[in-house]
Amino acid sequence: MQVLNLESGSPFSMGKGKNWSVLNPDVGAEHITLNHAVHSPGHEFTQHLHDDSEDVIIVLEGDVHLRQGDVYTPLSAGEAAFIPAAEVHGTVNRSERDVRMISFQLPPDLALYRGERNIGEGKTPRPEQGAKSAVQIVQMSKGSPVFPAVPAVRNVFSPLKGTKQAVLDFLILQSGQMWQYSNVNPESVIVVIEGKASVASAGTELGLSRFDVLFLKGEQSIAVMQTGAADAVLLCCSAAAPPE
Repeated sequence: MQVLNLESGSPFSMGKGKNWSVLNPDVGAEHITLNHAVHSPGHEFTQHLHDDSEDVIIVLEGDVHLRQGDVYTPLSAGEAAFIPAAEVHGTVNRSERDVRMISFQLPPDLALYRGERNIGEGKTPRPEQGAKSAVQIVQMSKGSPVFPAVPAVRNVFSPLKGTKQAVLDFLILQSGQMWQYSNVNPESVIVVIEGKASVASAGTELGLSRFDVLFLKGEQSIAVMQTGAADAVLLCCSAAAPPE
């Protein structure tokens, strides 16, 4: 188990705005990467595609538009978008305030960090004429409940909902509630997006605050408990084992 933080990533360039690579092969990830972005009004994350990687974009604060050519789809805080591999996409902040986002790529697309996706407007890929988008947009708090999970876990994306590898769960820990999680996937990433919690694993207990990130690799079991005055809101994104 590794503990990272959204605000301690490595900067990389992609259009305008501030972008950080938080989880990548440099810290041991093989199946999933995590990025953090803060974009001011007018800033755009350049349209691009990932040849083999699925993309999950989550809006933490503010509003943004998912851009696919001339089509702009609004996304607001609390919503997540799933973009299949090889589908053109980007984001643009058309609002009057900053937007904060995170994104996961499964498997990693290292060309993103080498600058190969950061090309000028006239050279960016565009959706094929007449192509139908397979993007899914979901209000995370309205994802499918996972029974008999306590606390309530909401499944947002999974292979049962059309992904190949990406699994995204959303949960809220209320006062004193505990979530026990066993990682059965190659890799999982847990992000605290609101509140505080503690995590216990293999005799070690650590405190977690907003924007802290847990990276689990291989079979591991953890217990996460809400602490502090406010609810703890968590995301868990996993790279499911690819089909044989």
